[in-house]
Amino acid sequence: MQQQIHKSNKLFSRPNESAYVSFPTNYYNNRLIIIHDYRFNILTCYSIDMNDFTLEQIEEIVHKLERSQLSGANLSGCTLTRANLFGAIMNRVNLHQANLRGANLGSARLRKANLSGAKMDPIYLIRADLSGANLQNANLQNAIMNGANLTATDMRETYLINTKLNGSKLCKSDLRGAVMDSANLIGADLRGANLQTANLQNADLTNSEFDSDTKWPSNFDPIEAGAILLNHE
Repeated sequence: MQQQIHKSNKLFSRPNESAYVSFPTNYYNNRLIIIHDYRFNILTCYSIDMNDFTLEQIEEIVHKLERSQLSGANLSGCTLTRANLFGAIMNRVNLHQANLRGANLGSARLRKANLSGAKMDPIYLIRADLSGANLQNANLQNAIMNGANLTATDMRETYLINTKLNGSKLCKSDLRGAVMDSANLIGADLRGANLQTANLQNADLTNSEFDSDTKWPSNFDPIEAGAILLNHE
């Protein structure tokens, strides 16, 4: 049975600029709901049978959200649709299977973050730092990731259909099995990347750079696709 939010569970309201956020907890399937009212710019917190959270703990979560200081936070399965987290510091954050559709994480720091299975179709990650992040099986269809740092990321079986990756850094990233149909990789850095078994149908690789360590799908000619081979110094 779907749980309902009751007015009696309202904890507090105050002005805020955060988007709708839902934080699941690990105890008794309880849930904290933070709702932003765009008409009045008011943040309201509700609880559903939240016996495991004190008001001080809830206020601490909200305070972290307001400052966008979320490094190491466990937000697995949470909803952050249309959230404005531009420039947020979220290194090592756990966003496994989170819903981030329409969120703005431009210039955010997401080093070694866990975004496996996350719904990010679409999302704005322009110039975001995702180096060492886990994006395995995430949905990034139609995402805008121009200039993003994706060095040494795990992007196995990630959905990158029609994704904008212009000028992105994909050095040493694992893209095996990634679906990259119609992805825009113009000027991307693919040195040392593993694209074996990736689907590169209709992908634009114009002026992207690769080296002898880059692994391509069988029978795929990167030069013919417009990529540039760099020689090791």
